[in-house]
Amino acid sequence: MDRSSFGFTLALTLSPVGVVVVAALVWLATVLVARRSVGVHTAGRRFRTLAGTLGALLVLSGWALGVLAPRWSEPLDTVWWRFAAPLAGATIAASTLALWAVRHPVLVEEPVVPVVRRTWTSFVNGGQLRILLVWAALLLAVTVVCGLASEPGVAGSANITFIGPSGGYGTVYGWTEGLPVILMTIALLGSTWWALHLDAARPFARIAAVDDESRARAAAASLLLTVTIGAVLLSLGAVVEGIGYSAGQVGFQMPGSDPYLWSTGFSSIAPTMRVLGWVLQVAGVVYVLEAIARPFRHRSVSASSEASVAARR
Repeated sequence: MDRSSFGFTLALTLSPVGVVVVAALVWLATVLVARRSVGVHTAGRRFRTLAGTLGALLVLSGWALGVLAPRWSEPLDTVWWRFAAPLAGATIAASTLALWAVRHPVLVEEPVVPVVRRTWTSFVNGGQLRILLVWAALLLAVTVVCGLASEPGVAGSANITFIGPSGGYGTVYGWTEGLPVILMTIALLGSTWWALHLDAARPFARIAAVDDESRARAAAASLLLTVTIGAVLLSLGAVVEGIGYSAGQVGFQMPGSDPYLWSTGFSSIAPTMRVLGWVLQVAGVVYVLEAIARPFRHRSVSASSEASVAARR
């Protein structure tokens, strides 16, 4: 492969299209390796799965718009929402699930006395919850650090940093784009907690339905956390990739007759930051694809089970 072909392949791989293609291949590999059942088939679960899937589509759409918008919008102040867009999609999904739990109370046919007090973590996978909190905390920390490093520009937008001795500056991830990310991250975590709390607090209809409904609630919680983790990873990945591009900014100065270049001082780690951002976005798309595909996998599992039962008769 010659240098031009390699450069084109690398650019395509690192592009949003490359992120989606690589993520799809990774997701397909995980599905083939781990053929898991996706839960029970109830009316409530159908709605919760649909809401989670639509939320995942909103997350993916928000990320795509945020990544592509700077290519068509100048200045970047007009796309202050680009890093927060995936978080907004997941927040809509979590809020929809919470409102569904409020508007559709359980009709109790037979009182069920809980063995232990149910909390918002009763049906939550602990590993997923820890993953979400770690990545969300990292996103907030990176945003605060970058915001403190940013400076207000001519128009008042805090998204520049000064480079070099002559007042040159470059565009960075600052408060202009960071504050929406902070607000949407807090909103996402709050709405996720609200949805998990309301669903866990719902009573069971009857004793015979406890096991099936518990599995359905655990599946709904897992789906919600899958969407939420995907949104956080996509937002964090886009932020880290953007920081990588900002760190690689250089300027040219010609005092007298001795031209020289100046940079941000972080240009040596810029390629690493861009690759890390790409990896995080691939991981985020994998989570989102899993959430989108879950209803179709459920239909496949249900059809296989029905065929197996019919064959045994």
